[in-house]
Amino acid sequence: MPRASDVAGEIVQRFGGAPFYVYEHALKGFAIANVSPEAVAMIQRHPLVDQVYPDTRGQLTGTRPLSGAGTWGLDRIDARLGYDNAYKYYFTGSNPGTTTVHVYILDTGIRGAHQEFAGRLGNHKVCLWASSGASATVDADGHGTAVAAIAAGATTGVANQAIIHSVRINDDVGGAWTSDAVCGLNWVAANAIKPAVANMSSVYGGFWPNGGSVSSAMDGVVAAGVTMVKAVWESQSGGTDACAHANELQNTNPIRVSASDVNDNRAVSCLS
Repeated sequence: MPRASDVAGEIVQRFGGAPFYVYEHALKGFAIANVSPEAVAMIQRHPLVDQVYPDTRGQLTGTRPLSGAGTWGLDRIDARLGYDNAYKYYFTGSNPGTTTVHVYILDTGIRGAHQEFAGRLGNHKVCLWASSGASATVDADGHGTAVAAIAAGATTGVANQAIIHSVRINDDVGGAWTSDAVCGLNWVAANAIKPAVANMSSVYGGFWPNGGSVSSAMDGVVAAGVTMVKAVWESQSGGTDACAHANELQNTNPIRVSASDVNDNRAVSCLS
């Protein structure tokens, strides 16, 4: 295979332009400036050129000032060290006229009337075989609402313009049956509007280590083209390393996320 520098030289000689990068290692290619659209079309047809991509620039979409308890998590996303009381972001979860991300929260429900989610609640599902008449937009426990607000709340969310879907698999005191969790995951795999993210982060002690069906169902969600995120947890007493939980998921495909506190230490409580 010819060197990228040789191909770049030939291209410039034939079609003009000014080369400013030649890549030989991460990929074989080059970057050139001042090329006419007609020349780009001819370069695309060159037998030694696989693809031609425009040079685009990433730009911050905006900055949200942060204040009050609980906002440090957003600050940590864009500030690797220290905090600057601002959340600088590139994406909001929605690109008007093209795509909007759909976030599926498998949890205790979401308080549907909350102003953080106004106008952005999508279709929902209840998987509570032992509870008749339960609603996905009622959250007596509060955990699901908090998770939804972190993911996509208007003022506190990472992606504050994404569409939020409540998949209720927990009862009013946060408990959940394995069968309910699999029901919720099955519904997401079948009904998710893409691009989609599913998050399951409640504490399901009864699922682990006997959660093979839940693990398999999460793999099924991934296979359906949905980004699946599962929280790994610390014990309430602070004595259990989250890695023990992560290891139970080691043969599964979800993204596994653990918690830290404001000082980047391991979270003491699974609810901290």
